[in-house]
Amino acid sequence: MTDSDPAGAPRRSAPATLLAYGFLILAFGLLVTTLGLVFNGAIVSFGLALAAFGGMFAAFGAFLTFFPRRP
Repeated sequence: MTDSDPAGAPRRSAPATLLAYGFLILAFGLLVTTLGLVFNGAIVSFGLALAAFGGMFAAFGAFLTFFPRRP
C-alpha cells in the first residue's frame, strides 16, 4: 500500500505553522498572566513576556502568510 502523502512531507507551510504556534504561545502566555494575577503576582511579568514572544511569532507568521515574496 502506498500513501499519496508521505509521512515526512510537511502538512502545512512554514508561515502557517509560525502563525499557529505563535497564537498557541500567545494564548498560553495570557493564561499564565491571568493565573498570576489571581494566585501569584510574581509570574505576571513572565506571562506577559511569554505572550509578547508568542505575539512576535504570530505576527511574523502572518506577515509571511499574507505578504508572500513575489517570484
